[in-house]
Amino acid sequence: MSLNGSGITLGAGASHLWDLAQDGGAFTCTGDGCVRLVCTERSGGVLADTEFAAAGSAAYPVPAGTEMVLVQALGAPPAGTTVTASGFGAITATTAAAGQRAAVGWQNTSTLLQIGPSRFAARGATVHVARAHATRRNGQRASYGTVAASQVMAGQIGVETQLPATVTVVVIALDATGAVPGAAQAGDLAIGFTGGTLAGPQRVLAGNRRLLCYDVTSVDEGATSFTVSVASAQTWTVGGVIGTGGSAAELAAALAGGIPDNFVPDGPISPGGSLTVTYTLGETA
Repeated sequence: MSLNGSGITLGAGASHLWDLAQDGGAFTCTGDGCVRLVCTERSGGVLADTEFAAAGSAAYPVPAGTEMVLVQALGAPPAGTTVTASGFGAITATTAAAGQRAAVGWQNTSTLLQIGPSRFAARGATVHVARAHATRRNGQRASYGTVAASQVMAGQIGVETQLPATVTVVVIALDATGAVPGAAQAGDLAIGFTGGTLAGPQRVLAGNRRLLCYDVTSVDEGATSFTVSVASAQTWTVGGVIGTGGSAAELAAALAGGIPDNFVPDGPISPGGSLTVTYTLGETA
């Protein structure tokens, strides 16, 4: 059997989240665009997350235990280029539409795709919050759909963001709540990082916002991703976790006036390019 017979065609920027009727099977993507496939458990726990060019790609077997698959049409590669890389954030970490920076992760103006009660897909990244969030769809509470990052982070005491291990700078944005003066000095902020080593940070202060810009100085052997954990009980709301290229000093200087809206792009890498996606049972990773 196949997904709607001849498959479903997605234009650049489109996203579909599908339930799988049973464990197993494979997705085939054809067309001139790039694609992101995220395979999850019912709760949104990520089993596989990869980006690749559809043209010439083989069938992609889903991992055992996959219950849902998010497919994102990332757009066509820039004119005159050929995408050969594949993997977690392999395309969005290095490529962006004209005039935009290649950055992954999220900021409070980003749109997130909810894939479970406390899990979300961001640009080239995944997000896990401490408290479940209910997205509103047709006036009803749901665990799936699109939602503004600022809505998800409101009232959260902790967030984990998984970024590709190819980024060289990690930026954490913190917004002071003003709830408990002096709590920051009392240690009401915890930051964790796994998958490599950070140096810094370079600090930027802009009103109630603090930016912490870290250089990635090493990557653990075999690591394909970093996990950035940020927690604060009362003093800070996390306003963004971003991975990009360059250096921390460069980013701190560029962001002296704050993070522009859409510093982490929300749209595809180009307006062109389409995919036809087909699902077939009988093949499992």
